[in-house]
Amino acid sequence: SMRSAVEVLMEQYLSETTKWLGISLVLGGHYGELGQDVLRQFGYTGIIHILSISGSHIALLFSIVYGLCRVCRIRKRYAMMGGIIISIFYCIVVGFSAPVVRSTIMGSWLALAYLKGRMYTAKQGLAVTAILFLLYDPLLILDVSFQLSFGATYGLLLFGMPLYRWITVLPPIVKAPLVLCISAQLLLIPFQLYYFHYLSLASLFAAIIITPLLDIAIVMLFGCTIISLFIPIGMVWNVIDWVLTICLYANAHLANSSICLWWIGTISSTLGVLYYGCVGLLYINLVSLKLKFRTFTKGIVLMGIGIIAIAYSGILYRNETILHIVPMKQSNAFIIVKPYEKMAMVYIDTPDAIPMKASEIRVRNGLQSFGIPLKNAHVQRFQSTGKNTVLYKNDISSVMVYNRQNGEKKLQLNDMRNTILITSQSYMVNQIIALHSNRPVLVSMPRGAMRDIDPDAEHVHLWGYQYIPDYRL
Repeated sequence: SMRSAVEVLMEQYLSETTKWLGISLVLGGHYGELGQDVLRQFGYTGIIHILSISGSHIALLFSIVYGLCRVCRIRKRYAMMGGIIISIFYCIVVGFSAPVVRSTIMGSWLALAYLKGRMYTAKQGLAVTAILFLLYDPLLILDVSFQLSFGATYGLLLFGMPLYRWITVLPPIVKAPLVLCISAQLLLIPFQLYYFHYLSLASLFAAIIITPLLDIAIVMLFGCTIISLFIPIGMVWNVIDWVLTICLYANAHLANSSICLWWIGTISSTLGVLYYGCVGLLYINLVSLKLKFRTFTKGIVLMGIGIIAIAYSGILYRNETILHIVPMKQSNAFIIVKPYEKMAMVYIDTPDAIPMKASEIRVRNGLQSFGIPLKNAHVQRFQSTGKNTVLYKNDISSVMVYNRQNGEKKLQLNDMRNTILITSQSYMVNQIIALHSNRPVLVSMPRGAMRDIDPDAEHVHLWGYQYIPDYRL
């Protein structure tokens, strides 16, 4: 097939470190071959979208076809038709993913409107395309790719030109990619925090430095792929390989910079609504021609940003330690989170010394919703059926596994800390309550009859059987 022929060609001419990047740039996919580190780096710099076929690829291909036709003195009408045909063929080759189909439809409508001598409104075209998608598959509204693709495109249409006119101090070669980056993300920041939990300043630098180089590489890859089917041009492939190597190197340095990556976590729906209110006022300010109204909306936007910052710092950056029970079917787990310090400890119950590696990965990834990076999440395994063990202790609170034996008559809990007890011996629960009625008790994998436990006990919770609220330690 055509796709396989292109892949073989790039494997032949590009080096081991760049061939899969080249294939992804032209055909999309092959994320497994790229490797987790490369994908993570492209994600952190905010340009991972360039590895999947999207509007930029269709626009570049359409421009190449149209430009070549005009150089060959082909009339504009036929050049437009050639661009439509090649774009549809390219869409067939790379697959009918949502961004590809959206870009192809919108580009084709723009060309057809020009051929018919009619006005084309990109916002209406995007809305009609989205409606057609949802009529075909209503569940696409829940698809992450659909949300991010259409959201970024609509942000470009809303804020692209107003921001470009508003920013006057930068040269066009810097301003254009910077405006594209900012306008594409303005509508998506709450979604990005919900799905990925971080914001990246590196995306601004990547948009100015790396994205233009990758666009040049894509154009060269398109041209060299077609030419190499007929004649060998190894020297040009060496230049492409050199450009891709520079992009990988620069992208890795940006992604690994802790200054450029902000782990924020998921924001509340209230802050999300407030954010979109500020974005709406920002748009009004950018497009309004009345000076007084623009001054008023600037003040409102700044006030809204201040409210978001204060509310966020009050909700997520409070200086306290939280114990959160993780509801999991496979194993019992809890996390102790310090949002202010961006630190967390993950405790996983491993009966019979079972590793529970999958559970560990899920819990650690979930910590990112608190704005805590994985490198700051430490994992400790314990056995709720094991001997008495202090799992965590600070100045006022502690968490411990407490499993006394039948032969011991008294419970020795002289420590006056606010201790949360974890036990697997159901017969001991009533003894603990009798001596220390205000100590929370988590009954994990209860051994003995469930009837030994009073269901009305205020501080007793059956781990895995009921909702357990968070504790402040």
